[in-house]
Amino acid sequence: MGLRKAPNPMQQVFLDWTRPALPAASEFLFQSVSNSEIADLSQTIVVVPGGRAGRRLGELLLRHSREADRCYLAPIITTVGGLPEMLYQPRFPFANKIVQQLAWTKALQETPKKDLKQLAKDPPTRPDDSQWVELAGMLQQQHRELAGDGFGFNDVLRVGSEMETFDEADRWQVLADIQQRYLALLDELQIWDRQTARLKAIEFNECESNRDIVLVATADMNQVMRRILDQVSDRVTSLVFAPESMRSRFDSYGCLDVEAWQRSRLKLRDENIVLANNAAGQADSIVDAIAGFDGRFAADEISIGVPDETIIPHVENIMRQSDLNPRWGPGSSLEKSRPIRFLRSVVDYLNDASFDNLAELVRNPDVGRWLRGKHQNPNQLIVGLDQFQREHLPNSADKFSAQLDRNATPALAAKVVADLLKPLKGKNRTPGDWSSEIVKVLSTLFGTTQIDTEDPVQRATLAAIDAIRDGLQQLTAIPQSLNAPVPANQAILMTLAQTRSLTSSKPAEPDSVELLGWLELPLDDAPAKIITSFNEGFVPSSIDSDLFLPNSLRSQLGIDDTRRLYARDIYAASAIAASTRELRIVVGRHRSDGEPSLPSRLLFAADDATVLRRSLRFFADDSSGDRSEASFDNLRERHAFNIPRPQPLKNRLKKLSVTAFRSYLACPYRFYLQHVLRLDESTDSHAELDPRSFGTLMHTVLEDFGSGPEKDSQSRDVITEFLDHTLNERVKEKFGRRARPAVRVQVEQMRTRLHAFAGQQVEWRDKGWRIHSTEKDTKETSTQFKTDRNEVDLVGRIDRIDRHEETGKYAILDYKSSESGSSPNQTHLKSGEWVDLQLPLYRHFVGPLGLREPVDLGYILLPNDTTRVAFSLADWDPTELREADSVAARVVDAICDEVFWPPTRPAPPFSEVYAAICQDTVFDRGDAMVARHEGSQGLARNDVNNASNSETSS
Repeated sequence: MGLRKAPNPMQQVFLDWTRPALPAASEFLFQSVSNSEIADLSQTIVVVPGGRAGRRLGELLLRHSREADRCYLAPIITTVGGLPEMLYQPRFPFANKIVQQLAWTKALQETPKKDLKQLAKDPPTRPDDSQWVELAGMLQQQHRELAGDGFGFNDVLRVGSEMETFDEADRWQVLADIQQRYLALLDELQIWDRQTARLKAIEFNECESNRDIVLVATADMNQVMRRILDQVSDRVTSLVFAPESMRSRFDSYGCLDVEAWQRSRLKLRDENIVLANNAAGQADSIVDAIAGFDGRFAADEISIGVPDETIIPHVENIMRQSDLNPRWGPGSSLEKSRPIRFLRSVVDYLNDASFDNLAELVRNPDVGRWLRGKHQNPNQLIVGLDQFQREHLPNSADKFSAQLDRNATPALAAKVVADLLKPLKGKNRTPGDWSSEIVKVLSTLFGTTQIDTEDPVQRATLAAIDAIRDGLQQLTAIPQSLNAPVPANQAILMTLAQTRSLTSSKPAEPDSVELLGWLELPLDDAPAKIITSFNEGFVPSSIDSDLFLPNSLRSQLGIDDTRRLYARDIYAASAIAASTRELRIVVGRHRSDGEPSLPSRLLFAADDATVLRRSLRFFADDSSGDRSEASFDNLRERHAFNIPRPQPLKNRLKKLSVTAFRSYLACPYRFYLQHVLRLDESTDSHAELDPRSFGTLMHTVLEDFGSGPEKDSQSRDVITEFLDHTLNERVKEKFGRRARPAVRVQVEQMRTRLHAFAGQQVEWRDKGWRIHSTEKDTKETSTQFKTDRNEVDLVGRIDRIDRHEETGKYAILDYKSSESGSSPNQTHLKSGEWVDLQLPLYRHFVGPLGLREPVDLGYILLPNDTTRVAFSLADWDPTELREADSVAARVVDAICDEVFWPPTRPAPPFSEVYAAICQDTVFDRGDAMVARHEGSQGLARNDVNNASNSETSS
């Protein structure tokens, strides 16, 4: 039995929103067939805004029939986007996404180059350029949005021309011409895209239905959908989720009256609004709110709204730590899955065989697993690539100078990758012909993978493989006229275009707490809701900067603009607030990337007193948010990860470099990480010479000078010429003939410093000093360093030793290329305390090197400010040097006693490599950890400088 219709062609029924919409809709549907023995809704189409609401409505209808003990025939439940094709019969089959993309591509390629410059500053020229696919995707998306409201590109040109500020007529004329070519191509193939088919159905009045149609809370429909409903209006009932008193705020379709909702006020209680500092703070607020419910709601009775999806990892992590089981309802994008990430890396590498793209491909975990299967160690290969990149900063993956080719790890990596990607090489083929070759490569990596469907990562892998398979099948169905040969990377991009919007979701479990997107919340019937990120840009949502359709043009066309989005979101917030028994709103002060974030303007859609009160609260200078100190401390204790403690050594350190003492004095724990565990960063992200590499290159050039024939020259020109030639040769040897632009700039900066050094070297030589030896001559020097309790080998590399011709005195010198240009005194002493012992400890090498005391100690300063390039000698007296030795002895004893705890707070300069381990950037975590262990602190720098032979243990 069908629904009884009111005289009005399109009936409206208002569901009072003091209760959730879907249970009310379920009751309405059963009441409509209350006169029959069987609840037969099979001749009814129920239309909901989204898929989740449809699934939930189906569950509620089934539950209702069981509770009423009635036989039940289910209705057809669909979304707004799925309804039109139930109401008309398309004249031609629909073009799949790949065919549409190829048609757009061909229409673009037939466009004159001068016209293409209206769309792209540097349009593609080669037929196989992947930029064609990107442009086609952009136009395809624009076409879909405009056609959804019944507009073509020529309509934008017409409407825009009536606006005084419209200056894009030439661009839209080009777009309109391209669109006409696209539609003509589809007509020739006797296929349609879905948007065109709907417009034709409306134009020829082809929409009809022999079933009743019930719209459930479809408050925001585009113009095409409304025009389709006009043709079947006598079969339509719109269930409006709002009280009858708000009838004036909706139009005849049950959609929002945008102007009326602009003036609406949002009713929220201040005590239900929580401020949080950042993404982690918002996650903590969720845990607090659930705890505050005091067990009154089961897990499936709580929903969490997450308008800002970037905070989901924080939310999931902290909820799991609190023994909660979060489930992100929409699911994770397949873009993050293993197969698709691999194919994206393949496309990048096939497009540009650069070192960076090669390294990214080798780092792929599935490529690493494949390498291990071939008896190769991927970790060694990655470490080798990182070292090569840091030292040589290559552009290409396999083209270096002859010197580098003799030991080129990237060449080996490129060969390995070439073996993997061999099926994708060769001449251009049709997309369908590439399909089997792409399968070969994927089978090599994933063909033997065992899938555990309980594991979300593996489940996403399986879903991605299925989606890629479907996309590859579409490649084989491309019409002949569009089936032009392309390179493999374009065929892969075509396939991946079909997977971009797909997701893989975790199955619901009895204890799951649902995380939902903003648009799913109004029809969610959980009695308790927590909404995060109630901030501008998320609620209300914003239209990102649009290359073709600015907000003013959108408003003129009557399509989605800021006013329409505001109306939609204040209605959604009002419906949620009215229908939810327990509601908490979380406002973040900062986004997940650390940028400040404004509270949602919806919070100020209130009376003047409320606006003033909330303004004072939201914009107060209080970075800690509303949460109490006690609550924050408890959460910090609950969620803090402990910094790993040093472990007892199997063998004590027997050798220390003179530079290691500075590390220990700065932080015993970071000394342990660097000199005991020998941890270092592994990265290939260097875009230019880092300070260490810059200094090493300069040291190498100066070492060549100090051991070369011009070392005793007293001519600045001779020295300069030698340094220039040596620098050029070293750069060619290290970076090849085509160094990166950034490296070339740095080399010229280095050259300027070396020229300044040449002048200072001549002056130093004129004072009677001659180079006696360099690091190349002395290599690594070693001597015994003894304390009252311990003995270690003291080692070091001395950059340069000079000898005065008249006095016979020696000077031990160290090159310093840092920007600061600090003197030895400034570097070694801070506030009267020794913070570096390098130069004083060099005195202990005098005997092993065959020198005589006393010796001078100093730096050759080479800062960027060439006016400060100079020979700078220390002026320490014997008493100060004995104090330095005493500090060194206490450092040796502390190291031998394994005193490596706690980490120094705040972190010392230039310790970023260990920032993650030491939690330097985690607010208050490191301080809390240190405070918990203060009873077992070891030597701090003050202890080493001031205590006498103190014995402590970690």
